[in-house]
Amino acid sequence: MTEPIEIDCRDVIRLMMQFCAESGMYRSVAALHEETGVSLDSVASLEDLRRAILEGQWASVLTQLNYVAVPPPRLYDIYSYIVEELAGKGDVETARRVLYDTEILQTMRTEDFQRFANLESRVHAAWTGSPVPHTAQSREVIAASLCRILMVVPSSRLLTLLGDAVRYQQAQGAIRGHVARYDIFTASAVTAEHFVERPCIVTRRPTTQMAARSSPECVAFSPNGRFLLTGSIDGFVEVWDPSSGQLRMDLPYQAQDMFMKHDAAVLSVAIHSDSDVFVAGSHDGAIKTWRIGTGNVTRRYDKAHSQGVTSVRLNDDATAVLSCSYEGSVRVHSLLHTQLLVNIVHKSPMNDIAFACPTTTSSEILSGSSDGYLTLWTEGRQTKSLQVLSVTGDSFPTCAVVCVQIMDSTNGIYLVGVRASFLF
Repeated sequence: MTEPIEIDCRDVIRLMMQFCAESGMYRSVAALHEETGVSLDSVASLEDLRRAILEGQWASVLTQLNYVAVPPPRLYDIYSYIVEELAGKGDVETARRVLYDTEILQTMRTEDFQRFANLESRVHAAWTGSPVPHTAQSREVIAASLCRILMVVPSSRLLTLLGDAVRYQQAQGAIRGHVARYDIFTASAVTAEHFVERPCIVTRRPTTQMAARSSPECVAFSPNGRFLLTGSIDGFVEVWDPSSGQLRMDLPYQAQDMFMKHDAAVLSVAIHSDSDVFVAGSHDGAIKTWRIGTGNVTRRYDKAHSQGVTSVRLNDDATAVLSCSYEGSVRVHSLLHTQLLVNIVHKSPMNDIAFACPTTTSSEILSGSSDGYLTLWTEGRQTKSLQVLSVTGDSFPTCAVVCVQIMDSTNGIYLVGVRASFLF
């Protein structure tokens, strides 16, 4: 007879907290933490956390650490660094909000008043126009100190364990027959004859195999359905047959191993409605337009942006290319004479853009950024924010807008994806 295995009830709470956090139910996580005193001691990926710290994505960092058991001194380091960095950059209003409105720094005010006073003096100096040089420890040091104390736990642990339990009961014969749906709460099965499903036709498509050291960063289907384009981390743009999953060897340049290539990882790609012209943006800020039929570059902008190009679009007549970047800029370049037509600068990294009316080059531009805003801009050198929509409202945490699709430009209907478990 096997010995019973004891399960710590706090681990059950942590499973519930992880499930709620992954589902965007942060108030439920807060309630569980407040009522039980249990904290998550893990993150889904140390590498993702480290990258967010090194890139200064503090909203993402604080979201991941919100209910993780981090020693107060480490939290003081992080919040102090954020305040000093904001003050050093001149964003005094935000620095003041972090200094006076966050629970962590108010606790530090009680426990280590001298350190809080030093922070306060830095913010005040920046407010009066005499910022103190930034001397906080480096982002690398903060990332290393956090990674040493946190564990990595795979995501969706609760659902994984429940799935394993159901499969075990099926193997033991406790669940018999064909089960269309299983109610884990009442431990009852809904059999196929009592569960009516709508017909669904699923066609399994071939798998496209990339090279050993390559991985796709972006993909796009041509409007005619004949081509699948992939932009890879090694800078190659390849054309595939969607029906077979194989490279299109009927394209002479690919048959001769003369592939389309950028000097850095290709982060974004978009195909024109003619299914021949397409545009690609890379990590080094370059943009190139190509023709699928010939594999030739038709236009190139080596310094279209100073950082990675996160999204590209072509207007209907392929006379302009719209792009955005990690640096927070949105730009429109003419494909007729390589002139920069529009230059918009935003305070947060831009993730996706779209022509609100793609039939002209003087229409409106819709952008989604990492600070959680969907923004409508006018084109032209004198850019103006016509309307700013906070898709996350006042809820915490702020969810980055990662994709924007125009559903009905006439009536202003857009599909917006955010870094959470829902769409708008």
